[in-house]
Amino acid sequence: MNIRKIIKEELLKEAGGYDDLSVMGQHAGASMSILTSSYQILMDLLTDIANSLLDSEKGYSKFSLSNSIIGDLDKVTSEVIKDTENVLKDFTEDDVIEGGKKFITHLKSLVKRIRLISNMVSTYTKSEYEEELKKLVMGFLPKAKEYGDSLIKSNNMFKGRFSRATGGNTFFN
Repeated sequence: MNIRKIIKEELLKEAGGYDDLSVMGQHAGASMSILTSSYQILMDLLTDIANSLLDSEKGYSKFSLSNSIIGDLDKVTSEVIKDTENVLKDFTEDDVIEGGKKFITHLKSLVKRIRLISNMVSTYTKSEYEEELKKLVMGFLPKAKEYGDSLIKSNNMFKGRFSRATGGNTFFN
């Protein structure tokens, strides 16, 4: 048996590598809060985009739809990426770090592709443009869900660690 491995596993079960449980609770709680709220803001935007595409019969022109989507997408994704990158710099969970990096890569790709078709909006009919947007958003959703699932898993792990050590009191949602 590898004693170092056993000790490391026991430490990770207790405080996740932190020296103090209260520090773990405050740091991990704040970090998870930023990551989950950024994720939720992005998912709300994607829901709004999907709803705009479904409500296309309301008379939006493809140009106003394009301008609206690009404006909202640029504003929200730049904040989500910045928040996620900043938190991941100081995070301890490898799964969240790796998942966050993949998520950012996929998000940047989504934005790049939406910008590309939106810059060429005049080459599409309105229905073709909407269909292309739908494909891009639908292609991104499984990747976003995977990242969201990793956030839930990590948050539950932190809750469990802290709850076991404090008898049920927790800083986490």
